[in-house]
Amino acid sequence: MSATLAVLAGAAQAQVTYQQVTNGLVDYYPLDIVVTNGTTITTPDYIGGRDMILNNMNSGNLVAATRPTLNAASTNACLNFSQVGGPTLIYYASKGQNAVDGSGDFLPFCNQLNASMSFWVKVTASGGYNDTRFFGECDNSSGQSGPIWLWGSSSGGNGISTDQHMHFLFRENSGGAVPFETLVDGTYQAPFEGYYWVQGNSFTAANPLDGSWHMLTMTIDTNRVIDIYVDGVRDAGPGSTGATAYTDANGNPNWGPDVPLTNTYYTTNMYSATISSNPPPNGYVRWMWNATFKTGNTAFGGFKRNAAFNGGIPTLMDDIAFWKRKLNSNEIMFVYTNGLPGIQINRPLEIKSFAADFPEVGAGDTVRLSWSVTGANTNSGGLVISGVGDVSQLGLTASTNFKVTANQTFTLTAHNGVAPDVSASASIKTFDGVDSNWHLIQRFDGVFADTSSSPTGISGNGWTSDVSDYRGQFEQWNVVTLNSGNGSNKVLTPRNGYTADVNSITGFDSRGATAYGALNGLTLSPGQMRTLFFRFSLQEAPAGNLNGTPVFSDMDFNVGVTDSGLIGPFQSLVYPANVGPQLKVYRSSGGNFDGSGLFNVYAGDFSGTSAGTTNSFSYTTAVDPAGLQTNVNYYVWMDISNDNTHLVVNSDGTSNTVNMAVYSVWMQKQGGVRTNLFSGYHADRDYATFNVQDIPTPFLDKVFVDIGDEDITTGTAGAYIGTNMIAVDDFYLSKAGFNSSIPRLFDITAVAKNPSGVTIKWDSLGSMYGTNTYTIQRKSALTDATWTTLAKVPSDGDSTTYTDATVQSGSAAYYRINWP
Repeated sequence: MSATLAVLAGAAQAQVTYQQVTNGLVDYYPLDIVVTNGTTITTPDYIGGRDMILNNMNSGNLVAATRPTLNAASTNACLNFSQVGGPTLIYYASKGQNAVDGSGDFLPFCNQLNASMSFWVKVTASGGYNDTRFFGECDNSSGQSGPIWLWGSSSGGNGISTDQHMHFLFRENSGGAVPFETLVDGTYQAPFEGYYWVQGNSFTAANPLDGSWHMLTMTIDTNRVIDIYVDGVRDAGPGSTGATAYTDANGNPNWGPDVPLTNTYYTTNMYSATISSNPPPNGYVRWMWNATFKTGNTAFGGFKRNAAFNGGIPTLMDDIAFWKRKLNSNEIMFVYTNGLPGIQINRPLEIKSFAADFPEVGAGDTVRLSWSVTGANTNSGGLVISGVGDVSQLGLTASTNFKVTANQTFTLTAHNGVAPDVSASASIKTFDGVDSNWHLIQRFDGVFADTSSSPTGISGNGWTSDVSDYRGQFEQWNVVTLNSGNGSNKVLTPRNGYTADVNSITGFDSRGATAYGALNGLTLSPGQMRTLFFRFSLQEAPAGNLNGTPVFSDMDFNVGVTDSGLIGPFQSLVYPANVGPQLKVYRSSGGNFDGSGLFNVYAGDFSGTSAGTTNSFSYTTAVDPAGLQTNVNYYVWMDISNDNTHLVVNSDGTSNTVNMAVYSVWMQKQGGVRTNLFSGYHADRDYATFNVQDIPTPFLDKVFVDIGDEDITTGTAGAYIGTNMIAVDDFYLSKAGFNSSIPRLFDITAVAKNPSGVTIKWDSLGSMYGTNTYTIQRKSALTDATWTTLAKVPSDGDSTTYTDATVQSGSAAYYRINWP
């Protein structure tokens, strides 16, 4: 940007600065250059990246700008829309707008409230050109039947020969009244009365189509009151020329009938001006106008009508600008006097982010690539991803899905033809042997280094560790390498045990630890049903010692899915834990609290009332009185139905809806059978009491693990947790519905006979505490009555190899591998 400019154009004009007038500037087209982008030719938008495509034009249409100005730096070249050889125009195709919440692309301009548009134009025609235009916006899906907004010559008489006023056509749909519209979310928008501006009656008092340069400006306020300025001065409208007089909502002369508004966008349920039966967007109330459209073209020099671009009036045009706010009259005069010099010719081009949802996926799975870019073209050639192709039309902040069959690095290159190209890369690994019905979320081996010495816990690759709670520092979840057999396996586990805190009045003051991974594009939306799969294993930790008294290890482990922000460890992560579907593995401090000292599994069924839980599950009560075993792999399937709301009846007889998800849990011990622990439990998601800023949403967007905190009175036997006491591994999410299979298929990948024997290689799941073993058996002939067990082999990690050196040379042998 240039240094701040200031001007005092007249005694009545307040001082305006360049910095002030560029506030809210979202698009600026100086029309000084044209750029070839792939298969298209564009003229760049130096602010918002909404580059205009040239139709039937090229660099030969650039001519010297001769428009008047006090600032020579604001004039350079301009575009000549000669209409020679066919229609000549520039246009931008909107990426779409959401009529429910107003989000989406800025253009088309006629969709906006509180906005401004300005440009210079010189109509070069000496006569004729009846019913022609030099600016237009219209729906790009319905042709002439859609809304349309045009500026041009009169539709009657001999056009510019007899009438040099600027005329307007502002038409809603077919031009007549329409009934209410049903929006995409099933809600209604009140009817539009069908008023529209007609070219014959709606025009300026001034004569800007006189063959001279003029700056035309339009502002739209928050009530859709339109003001039109010619050369920085508000126009008086057709009433001042003796034609039809109109008055806007502010009592000022206007150029056509008042554009009607409605604030009665409402749901099919209860509606009130201030209260709705549903939260936004279903209960959203805002100003609506039925003529706005979700997508459309903004064109200069011509417009779209009858499903084709048609030529407008031969013109010269320069310095097109759009603001996302209404300029005041002093600011408009400043732009007329000074132009907009200082906007950088080398438009900033930046890739703010480019990443894959997951750094490792199952081979053959689809991964989402997401990016956020500023300054690139959104026409052909603006955004290109190696191996994927041109993604420009998806927008500057967007995503695309791509199937990955092998390790691959994707490079995003952003281009605008003005600034140097910029690039960013995202690498994705693939993991063989994953069932095609499952998504790999994280197995910790493929992309993580061992972080066992890290004081801040697991970080990166979509995973986050909290670093403090309300009272101080606490232990962290880390990636730790466990060795067994001939291989190794990385797991997620607390970094080290709780130790005495000399600064704490409670002696052993364990803070707890939380870590979570983002589900990104696999986030569970309302109504979706998925299965979360994971493994865990426990080991007994040695007793601690506090003033000569043994202190036995505690366990307060939680795993599940949530939409919570997870700020700090959950001091109240007891079932149902307020955060969503979850399972708790629990032991009460070596028997000091409840006398059992057993590892248990708990879960709670939340009623949504003051009664709290209506059901609870206990493993020691329902499945095995001896509790969970140590040094054993446990496989867990959590079937989740993301019900956004659940109707409950309160103790006083009233009813309300609460945020919930319904879930069931299955578990299998290695060597055992898959067992249903419980079904149809409701997960409490009302965690506002933990953090009032963290209100539940309709989505479940992260998987989490947590170790709860404990406080132990000084000098008294109590709780601590030993290093690596629990290991968690292999998070997967089913692709559709519930799934009861183990996500990584057991599969023999190679068999080789050599002088030293027969070597067999197979896919495997890495061991946790040496607990994952395979039984190798052999027969000499298929007719043999029994199999001979050769060995029990611990897993080597992702793949396991066994060599049978006892096989005789030239003999036949048949093998099988049993697991678990």
